[in-house]
Amino acid sequence: MEKAIVPKDVAKAFDIHLEYWKGQSRNAILLQFMAVPYAELGVATATLSRFALKYPETYLQAVLHGYEPRIETAGDLADVIEIWAAKPFEGDDERKDIELLAGSITKHFQI
Repeated sequence: MEKAIVPKDVAKAFDIHLEYWKGQSRNAILLQFMAVPYAELGVATATLSRFALKYPETYLQAVLHGYEPRIETAGDLADVIEIWAAKPFEGDDERKDIELLAGSITKHFQI
């Protein structure tokens, strides 16, 4: 399954929790994320809790498969393109790489 596309504030809240829990096992982290929707501690936890209660499937997808912050502004899109342009092509097929970039961008607008 693909990474979940989440709002930037939710991605930042996930990042805060993952940094805090760094060094713990994957199972321990998964169990803690399962408890987040019912916890009322701190801004990052409240952000994740609201998101989890409103979009439980996307929350679980993000917990299990990872997440990407949603492209919300022209600046965000420019950042994605700049990162992509700095990478070497995968293989010899420039067209395929361009299609991969287009796919990674358009999935942000299909939500």
